Amino acid sequence: EFRRVLFRSRPPNGTHPDDLTASDDTPMADTWLNGSMQDMSDEQREWINWRITEERKRTLFTVFALSSLLVSAFNHTPALTNSEILLELPCEEDFWACDSAASFNAKGGVKAASQNLMLFHDALGELLRTSEKQHMHNGYSNGAPSTNLRPSTFGCFVLINALHNYIDRKSTRLNSSHPG
Repeated sequence: EFRRVLFRSRPPNGTHPDDLTASDDTPMADTWLNGSMQDMSDEQREWINWRITEERKRTLFTVFALSSLLVSAFNHTPALTNSEILLELPCEEDFWACDSAASFNAKGGVKAASQNLMLFHDALGELLRTSEKQHMHNGYSNGAPSTNLRPSTFGCFVLINALHNYIDRKSTRLNSSHPG
């Protein structure tokens, strides 16, 4: 159940965002339960829905990062593998830090927050292919490989953990195919 809920890219109908608060510090769950969600502006409703989705995504990626640390520290099998994550990387931190619909919309709202998003799978693939592309084009430009990948800070952290899982998986396969 945990995985099924977290892997959704959109929250199901009836989800109550317990951790969010309205501008008057009323818990959002109370607002939903009291039926006043219908009285909110479209901007407020859109921000709440976006915030719920982003919160779930960040929760999953936090579990993924913690799992990666367990792989590193204790040689555990990953709780979540790279291939199981079918979400976009987290948004830029300045959108996530918005504490109201007004501040979120002042930054451009959902459209702006979604502008640089990339699927986790595509971003990891881009990282893994960057070196190949550079070798095919005769070296690096300015000492660093070029890529269109521009993840958020948290997205970078997630990708570092994904690379760790990728390397661990490759080394595990190598070790199992060549018993010592």
